[in-house]
Amino acid sequence: MTQSEMISPNEILKKYWGYDAFREQQLEIIQSLLEGNDTLALLPTGGGKSVCFQVPAMCLEGMCIVVCPLIALMKDQVYQLRKRGILATAIYSGMSKTEIDHTLDNCIYGTYKFLYVSPERLDTELFKARVVKMNVNAIAIDEAHCISQWGYDFRPAYMQINTLRALLDGVPLIALTASATDKVVEDIIEKLEMQQPFVFKKSFYRSNLSYVVYNENDKINRLVKIVKKVNGSGVVYMRNRKMTEQIALALNTHGISADYYHAGLSMDERSKKQESWIDNKTQIIVATNAFGMGIDKSNVRIVAHLSPPDSLEEYYQEAGRGGRDEQLAYAVMLFNNQDIEAIEKKKLQAKITIKDIINTYNSICNFLNIGVESGANTSFDFDIQKFAINYKQESNRLMTIIKLQEQASLYRFDDSNFSPTRFKILVSDADVYKFMVANKATENLIKSLLRLYPGVYTKYVKINVAELVAYLKTSKEEVIRKLNFLHNNGIIDFYLNNQLPQLHFILPRLHENNISLDYKSIEWQLRRKQERLNLMQDYTTQLTLCRSNTILHYFNEKSIKICGKCDVCILQKQAKYHKEITQNIIVNLKTKYPTQFTLEQALDDASKLHETMIIEHLRQLCDESKLLKKGVYFSWK
Repeated sequence: MTQSEMISPNEILKKYWGYDAFREQQLEIIQSLLEGNDTLALLPTGGGKSVCFQVPAMCLEGMCIVVCPLIALMKDQVYQLRKRGILATAIYSGMSKTEIDHTLDNCIYGTYKFLYVSPERLDTELFKARVVKMNVNAIAIDEAHCISQWGYDFRPAYMQINTLRALLDGVPLIALTASATDKVVEDIIEKLEMQQPFVFKKSFYRSNLSYVVYNENDKINRLVKIVKKVNGSGVVYMRNRKMTEQIALALNTHGISADYYHAGLSMDERSKKQESWIDNKTQIIVATNAFGMGIDKSNVRIVAHLSPPDSLEEYYQEAGRGGRDEQLAYAVMLFNNQDIEAIEKKKLQAKITIKDIINTYNSICNFLNIGVESGANTSFDFDIQKFAINYKQESNRLMTIIKLQEQASLYRFDDSNFSPTRFKILVSDADVYKFMVANKATENLIKSLLRLYPGVYTKYVKINVAELVAYLKTSKEEVIRKLNFLHNNGIIDFYLNNQLPQLHFILPRLHENNISLDYKSIEWQLRRKQERLNLMQDYTTQLTLCRSNTILHYFNEKSIKICGKCDVCILQKQAKYHKEITQNIIVNLKTKYPTQFTLEQALDDASKLHETMIIEHLRQLCDESKLLKKGVYFSWK
């Protein structure tokens, strides 16, 4: 299809998204990709990054491969595309080889327009063998800052993207990110070997966003007051899953409609909670950072953080989900002394040695019962909390070490691995009957599966174990035992639901003498982590610099004049206003009492608000010898 024959981007936008016009820079980015150019788009959160590759992919014949680092984000985007009637699919951990095989075949022989994959998937032999058979019209790299060591979320697996480029020679690439410094931009272009890329960069300044920081011990009470005052839809970000549930419960007890969201929930649960919030049935969603990516809700009036994130990039990206409709919105951060102590502790925990990394690797392998030279191409459930307790590891420090081990390609850590219980029949109807006759104990279960779950010969179907237990009038243990029996005999492919994080070992467990670690790189990354924590701490605790200007300075953008909306600007405006009033009171005082006056006379016309300021001003005039104090009287000099 030539460019003149294809459907126009505006027609695609109207048909599938329902919009009449693109946002600023979107059309220019789309045209760049349609013209076959490598393209880099830096659009702040809410700038509509996904449309920049989804629309051109819909304009062209073939399919777009989207490289994405998070399962939650992949599933959300696939869900959103399917809702619009667009064929999209994803490959992620937790899928069986059969499911992956089937998905790849659909992308080769079917009419899918989007295939979402994790960067780790790119280097597998199965994927490389199949991708060359696909009609690929574009490669989209979402969260492109992950390829840069200068970025806050570096993923070594992103380095595999060039393998994909080599297999799909001539296919244009678009890289997208919401938060990247100049160093990160340079690194993205270099690492992706982008050829004369067209770079589109929108200002990081959000004129309608008011950044507010409060030092607050009673965070719940302050949050309740803020939410009731703002009176609009909002997101509250927490750093762990358990706290999302607790804060949502606390808000509900104060009469605020709230729900919680994290990656440990099933896709159905997340979709229901998300839809309820988008439809304004739920006012506040309390979530981990798994929430918000790819979700288009324009009228969010408040984004609150109940503790500082680990970097300004992360904070800016999450806070930027407020006010996408260009109306005033508030980015609120609540912190206390414990949060500052936690940041200091994280900085200390970033002091990690090679020995720490190797010892923890050995401990993890022992915990999972993986022997040396075994475990290759295997995934293991990893109860990280149990491990931390057993091996007396502090959770934040442990996560830093796990990330460093992941970057050294010792394994891949996946903490958003909810996988529903599901099965598919692998043999013919005749073979199922023969097996049932030979194994009478399985007859009732097999008949129940066929009766309750149609379509099991052609696709994987979710099982409700509780439903089967009630239907068969037996125990959960007995149902699972028989399902495993069918699985082990090759009759069904069966996967039990899982909510634990997983460790995916590509290589077998290495002997510690064979573990190769680049300590210079590790040391540099840990130092960068400390620097980011320092900057986040400075942003949180300072009371003299405009918040917007501080963020712009971090992203190497020339500062605009003070925003006038953040807490610092408002305090400074108030201080200036009160200073002017105080000075006027002093001038009037000299007119009224030209020789001498008492403190009571000076405060006679002042409000309670200005009494302290007047006393301080009189003290200053005495220090400057412009005023003399003798007994109870002040006299002008």
